[in-house]
Amino acid sequence: MPEILSNEQIEAYREMGYLVLERHLPDDILIKIRAEISRFEDEARGMTESNERLDLEDSHTIEDPRLRRIKLPHKISNFMRELMFSDRILAPARDLAGPDLRLHTSKLNMKSAGYGGAVRRMRTRIGLRSTTGTTQREQRHSLLKWGTFLIRTRCK
Repeated sequence: MPEILSNEQIEAYREMGYLVLERHLPDDILIKIRAEISRFEDEARGMTESNERLDLEDSHTIEDPRLRRIKLPHKISNFMRELMFSDRILAPARDLAGPDLRLHTSKLNMKSAGYGGAVRRMRTRIGLRSTTGTTQREQRHSLLKWGTFLIRTRCK
């Protein structure tokens, strides 16, 4: 019996190879995620080049910090680690892949406001995607990719 997903969602995932859960994360968690991102932006403010924790955009300056990526947030943020191992994240994954899950890696990719394509609306989406391996060993272990899209606009 599924923990959180409906039978229709599981069937749709099996047919299409992906599933989107709109507004899956509540606002209080989104606020905490954004606070963590702000904390890393503050850390980047004093940086002139990328390091093992943070990738900077080419347009990054100390005055206007721009992150491209936070590397392994589950290892450098207690909140992100707790979130990644919470039922909020793991329950849908267990519904799709079974109980034996392993976190391989994590990253937060950024798209800073002020450059790139315009974002028209705010939404939160969770995307789950499966890939099938090509070798016999890979076929025994399905890969489940989990993405959280936090889309927001920031006015200048």
